[in-house]
Amino acid sequence: GWMMPMIRRGFLEDNQVNWRPIRHAEDLVYLTEVLLAGARFGLSGWAGYRYTQRRGSASGTRSAASRTRRSVQEQQAAVRLLQQDPRIAEDAVLTGRLRRMLGEIVVTQAVLDVRDAVEDRAWGQAGLAVARAVSRPFAFARSVAARFGPAGSRLV
Repeated sequence: GWMMPMIRRGFLEDNQVNWRPIRHAEDLVYLTEVLLAGARFGLSGWAGYRYTQRRGSASGTRSAASRTRRSVQEQQAAVRLLQQDPRIAEDAVLTGRLRRMLGEIVVTQAVLDVRDAVEDRAWGQAGLAVARAVSRPFAFARSVAARFGPAGSRLV
């Protein structure tokens, strides 16, 4: 969701790629289908839009303007939708990555729940969320490594 491409309309029409009417992880599904259709891309440092989220990454505070609550089930449903694509089913690397992503979605939500509970001083809820996060140790390790890079993988 941090990188939104500009895509030629003709490419989308020629390859019959459409935005799916799903609520969570729709960008993952869309961009995966664009890439599977053979799209090539380049990166630009130009910011062409304003993005808002439930909690600001810079300030660390909840956004009063957002009505969005992450849905683990809907995010996992989007991943399962991709898993059904025959082009992905034939690719062992993509299949494995999507399988791991299912657990990482749960861990990411648990970590966000810990942060919210600590901010609210709801220590019991924070403890339960920590238990959910570490109950999937491999997904937790990958999530920490993804968040903090090589140094994060040494933390786990």
